[in-house]
Amino acid sequence: MGTGHAHALFLHEHSKIHYLAPEAKLAAGFLFVVAAAITPREAVWAFLLYLAALIALIRIAKLRFSFLAARLTVIIPFILFAVFLPFVSSGERIEVLGIGISLEGAWAAWNVFAKASIGPQ
Repeated sequence: MGTGHAHALFLHEHSKIHYLAPEAKLAAGFLFVVAAAITPREAVWAFLLYLAALIALIRIAKLRFSFLAARLTVIIPFILFAVFLPFVSSGERIEVLGIGISLEGAWAAWNVFAKASIGPQ
C-alpha cells in the first residue's frame, strides 16, 4: 500500500508542458509525427528544425536523458535495419571511405533513422 502506483512511462515533474491539457499534448504529438512522416527525405533542413523543436521541448519539460534513452530503445531494430540499407540496395554507387555504397540506400537509411528517432519522443 505504501509503495505508490507509478508507471514506467510516468514522470512526476512540474513544468509548463506538464500542465497543458492532455488532449492538446496528444494532438500536438500526433501532428508533429505526421509532419515528420510526410517530410521528404531530402529536406534535411526540416529535420534539423524538428530536432531543434524537440530539444527545446525536452528542456522546457525538464526531461532527463536517461528517461529519453530508455524510450528510444524501441527504435534499435529500425536503426540496425537502416545500417545495412546502403550496402544491399541497388542503384547508383558512391564511394565513402573506400567503401562502395548505394546512394539510394544511403538516403533510405537516413530516412528510416530520422523518422524513427522523431516518433518515440
